[in-house]
Amino acid sequence: MVPLTTVQGLPAEKLRDLIGSRPLYLWGTGDVGLDVLVSLRRAGLKPLGFLHTAPSANAISHGLPVLAVDQVLGAPDALRPFVVIATLQFRQAAETACRAAGFEKGSDYLTHLSIPRPVAVIEVAEGQSPGKAFGCFVAGSESARWMTGETFRQVLAKLLTDQPQLCHVELSWLGDPLRNPELADIVAHCERHVPCTVNTTLQSTAGLEALLAARPSRFNVLAYGYGDSYQAQMGASWPLFQQNLERLQAALVRESNPPRVVLRYIRTRGEPSENIEAWKRMLAGSPITLSVETPYVTPYDPVLDYCERGKKADDAAPAFRRLNWDIDRTLALCAEDSDQPCLSQRVFPVIGVDLQVGLCHLYEQPMLGVDYLATAWPELLALRHSADHCSRCQQHGLHRLDLPVLSRRFPDLATQLFES
Repeated sequence: MVPLTTVQGLPAEKLRDLIGSRPLYLWGTGDVGLDVLVSLRRAGLKPLGFLHTAPSANAISHGLPVLAVDQVLGAPDALRPFVVIATLQFRQAAETACRAAGFEKGSDYLTHLSIPRPVAVIEVAEGQSPGKAFGCFVAGSESARWMTGETFRQVLAKLLTDQPQLCHVELSWLGDPLRNPELADIVAHCERHVPCTVNTTLQSTAGLEALLAARPSRFNVLAYGYGDSYQAQMGASWPLFQQNLERLQAALVRESNPPRVVLRYIRTRGEPSENIEAWKRMLAGSPITLSVETPYVTPYDPVLDYCERGKKADDAAPAFRRLNWDIDRTLALCAEDSDQPCLSQRVFPVIGVDLQVGLCHLYEQPMLGVDYLATAWPELLALRHSADHCSRCQQHGLHRLDLPVLSRRFPDLATQLFES
């Protein structure tokens, strides 16, 4: 088993020694850029701005100016800055530009991989939970269990002590956070300390305006299919979703400084390309960004079961059929990559609404059987690092089951994974 390390990257003191008093800039204004910004600030460093190849005039991101790459990289040697590349999509191009400007990796620039970016997951509400072996939300559950604001504040306070460089909190796991009547207060409190993400199917809009005013750093609306396909795959009302999406769009227009909202359309096997255009039309004129994404079988529990038994469980078979990529070829590549580090190891702890701690955010089971608030951090890490489940997962390379990562690792074979 490849040992887990909950925090990767350079320690704070080494980052401070390396960067010293040089002007510090980040290349990348997206989600990774925000994580890196928070982590560096927690390390006692003060980035001056972000770099962009073609910034708009007076552009601002995360409260910092966005500057032209040439303007910063072309500074005289005496004023040479330090750059942290915090973009996935343009990482190679950014490294090439840095080297062309005479910057040396490890001395003048780093990538996000060298920056600690620990993430925690806190489930603040149950109900409308993801359908097993598929990862879409299923309507109909009337569970009223949710985490109070006071309990959340206690959890976050301990988290910030346990994880001094915590850079993000996911307020979702197996349930929809919009079912928590105190969500706006929870988000507002969290954002005062660390950025957070809210993931929802938008089957409820109770307290929506207050939530937007609390400004979560990331607000994701999850949707499988479109129209009749949405109803079939989500087990939820399409007309209700349309109504709630219109309310969200109207509320965002009224906000003077709206939070970033992304509609994550998970496009499953056989869905026509026209669905993408339909989503674009539905979102036209609103600040909501459309992200077309690849489906997975989530949580991963049925995938591990398939690897171990060689047979798909009956209740999971529909989930596998909805994949638009070849599961067996992909698992073969995962096995080839099994000796590499776990891609999810920086996401911990996973805290349920009842304060029980889950081992991994990609799995529904196992739970570690402890109360987060009552358990010391070293004890939690010891439980995590000794879990038999990780050995089982890594034996089949499921800790590497990430299609973009596999595509980069095996570029000659990656095109064979997807349906035409």
